[in-house]
Amino acid sequence: MRIIILANLLLLSACICTSIIPLSFQSIQWHSKIQDSIPSWLEPSAYMTYEQLFEWADKNQTDYMMWNITDVQNPLVDLYLISHGVNITDGNITLTTGEADLTMNATSRTVINCSDPNYIGEQWPFWIETNVTLGSPIDIWYGSNVISRDEMITILGHKLDCWVVEYNWTTASMQRWYDKTTGIVLRIRVTLYHQNITTITTETAVSTNLPMYCKVQNLKTGLNYTIIQEAIDASETLDGHTIFVKAGFYYENLLVNKSISLIGEARAITIIDGSGETAIIVIGDDVLIANFTIQHGSTTPLDYGIRIEGFNSIVKNCIIRENYYGIWLESTQNCTIFNSIVSNNTGGIYLYSGSGNKVRYNSITNNVMWGMLLSQTYQNNFRLNRVSFNGPTGVSLYLSGSNLFRTNDIFSHTAYGMELGSSSSNTVQSNRVYNCSTGIKIGGLNNTIRGNWVSHTTNCIELYDGRNVVEENQFYDSIAAVSFFNSHQNQIRHNTVYSNKGIGFEFHGSNGNTVRGNDFLNLMIGIRFVGTPSGGNWVYHNNFIGTVQPVSIPGSSIGINYWDNGMEGNYWSIFDGEDVDHDGICDFPWLVTFGLPAELQQVDNYPLMGKISISEFRIGEKFYQVTVISNSTSLHFDILHHSGVIINPPEENESYISIRVWDDEGTLGFCRAMIPTAITNRPFTVYLDGVNVIYSELSWSNETHAYLYFTYLHPTMFHEGEIIVISEFSFISLLLALVIVTSLVILVYKREKPGYIYFHEHSAYIFVVKNH
Repeated sequence: MRIIILANLLLLSACICTSIIPLSFQSIQWHSKIQDSIPSWLEPSAYMTYEQLFEWADKNQTDYMMWNITDVQNPLVDLYLISHGVNITDGNITLTTGEADLTMNATSRTVINCSDPNYIGEQWPFWIETNVTLGSPIDIWYGSNVISRDEMITILGHKLDCWVVEYNWTTASMQRWYDKTTGIVLRIRVTLYHQNITTITTETAVSTNLPMYCKVQNLKTGLNYTIIQEAIDASETLDGHTIFVKAGFYYENLLVNKSISLIGEARAITIIDGSGETAIIVIGDDVLIANFTIQHGSTTPLDYGIRIEGFNSIVKNCIIRENYYGIWLESTQNCTIFNSIVSNNTGGIYLYSGSGNKVRYNSITNNVMWGMLLSQTYQNNFRLNRVSFNGPTGVSLYLSGSNLFRTNDIFSHTAYGMELGSSSSNTVQSNRVYNCSTGIKIGGLNNTIRGNWVSHTTNCIELYDGRNVVEENQFYDSIAAVSFFNSHQNQIRHNTVYSNKGIGFEFHGSNGNTVRGNDFLNLMIGIRFVGTPSGGNWVYHNNFIGTVQPVSIPGSSIGINYWDNGMEGNYWSIFDGEDVDHDGICDFPWLVTFGLPAELQQVDNYPLMGKISISEFRIGEKFYQVTVISNSTSLHFDILHHSGVIINPPEENESYISIRVWDDEGTLGFCRAMIPTAITNRPFTVYLDGVNVIYSELSWSNETHAYLYFTYLHPTMFHEGEIIVISEFSFISLLLALVIVTSLVILVYKREKPGYIYFHEHSAYIFVVKNH
């Protein structure tokens, strides 16, 4: 068995070359405190190597010293010792070297046999007891003292907690660092003063295979290693193996070129430090890296915390911090970044020229330039990430397409929450974007921005290109919701803009856009045209409610735009029109462009008499649209499926429309509903809370769509009235069905058929309905 440990420092070499010891050292008293047990580090085949650095007069010299354990015969240890010392004579400094074979009593540390008889009887201070604390007395070869402090030092790539023992003499001083866990000496520093020359000698352990450092294990082979790269490179480590890394600091730059799993004990305390170079490079496929902190991969663009170039790799449960790029994926496919913290890097996560990657459940925060950057990458999936406080931009795309960003939380960026630069066919869906100068900037074609909640910005959406779809979003508390900058042929539909400080939509030289089905609630200005004229835009089926100025068009920015679709226009709450023919459309146009000359005026030819609500439903593979215009406060409506026998398959159910409305008690309400006959067909029956309502079918009706118009008195205050439009059948059968449904609620719930029925409860009934 071999152990290399710092043998002699300059004082130990006194036994070989006594001329180097100052006279004052001869008065040192030897002590012989007996250890209670054999140190745990005395293991078969153990070794340690120490580096000894001599420094004097702006010069230095490095040597290596060894203490080899060749055998352990309890309680004896056979050693081979090489030591170096410093000799200062008349201003000249020379090194001395000595060698010795010796046998030491492991309990008393006393040399009992040696090739150099000068060593016999001496006690060597290579370890101390482990059951000590601050202030504990320590008796070693250099004299009696106490533990003066503890200190974390970096040894063999690990940060280890040590006890420190200090000695001070007339011509020298010494500090010794002992590992708290094993008692072994890890570092010694001696300062020698002689003839106006100060010599500092520092000895530090630089290699070992002691069990205290064997923190890396191949779980498949059971083999132990001192460093991670050694475990990866070992010939016994094969594809599919798992390397387990115990807690500690690892100052390494790993190259992972095998399909292995690299698992840390816990990410907060298992730390891979790149020391200014890339900490981990993955060039193999099917690699898993989990439960690490990965840090200090340089501050230049050439180095990274993790660089992945293979396929199907996973980074999971990691902390990636204080690198230039936290994670760089280049030409990767189907890699996953999961449940990790990427923070305090120059750039967070960079995807370059790859596809099919997944970034999910991560916290990407406080990076200097951006949280995530995509360049020339396609069909990646980003979900449930928290992206915050990253430089100017949270998420930036450049020349990237067909990526999905869904249910992410993106906030607190000085410029853009998301920036799509020359990027097309991406989907940004159901995200929260807030506290940014601009929520989402779109430069590219055919992107879909759907179902997002964007708030507390200057501009929620900025459009700089064409043929994009912005739909079903909520825009709240911002200066402007959607701004068009030379952006053409976009579809902006079914969005809600409310409580904005200024403007709903703003057009700057943008043509051919369609704005329909949006709600503008309580704004200063609904739609504004400024700068270069914008023309050929279609604006219809929108609700302008409580908006001070629905439309603002300075004469210099006027373009020819269209404010209805030839049948229906918009609802303007400030416009009090008449509807003599009871079709839900005002009988005369509404002037959109107030204050402009006659030749520049534009009108909504078919302004609506009530708020318009539009919903799409899918039955089978087909989509159908139901439109309701009502002066009631309409909460929402559903397509429902009813059957007297609830175990019937859904396709046998009969469909009906449920519209829930409320308003001031006793006031007159009206409703005009456009219903696809594929959902429910003639003849119809209309009920309000179970009471038949007389309706008329408008002349606009045809074989595929029925237009119904009816009026009613709003029910009791705070009561939500339910309007049912159903294919004609006995209302008694509906009540009978109600009884059957009520009796079978518990039964059906226990049967758990979520794909085809659920229970809907309102003020009057419980119905069995179908999910779409």
